[in-house]
Amino acid sequence: MAAAAPYVVLVSGQYTTTVHQPTGGAVAAGEVVETGTNIGAGIAFRAIANNEVGALAIDGGIWEGYADAALAVGATVHWDATNNYVTATTTTNPLLGAVVTATTAADEKVRFLLAK
Repeated sequence: MAAAAPYVVLVSGQYTTTVHQPTGGAVAAGEVVETGTNIGAGIAFRAIANNEVGALAIDGGIWEGYADAALAVGATVHWDATNNYVTATTTTNPLLGAVVTATTAADEKVRFLLAK
């Protein structure tokens, strides 16, 4: 399985909650960022320069990224930053939300509700 791009795309709705924090490196729009807090992962909706404080969406909207395996509707999903996939594996992977369109295999796009 090849690593997917380290970003996801907002496909419907809008995010409702953001958190502002330094990223520790340059971040592209749509890139998933581990917050290192109880929040889980956030998604940059604008590019953030190296060591700048930037806004991350942490709740709301339907987002799309690549799945690491088949995922059912309603499954809780996390971000695998090592392989850049949406995953159901919880071990050390920060929370993203819940699946809203199922996938039947790895490397397929999955849509999820960003929710904490």
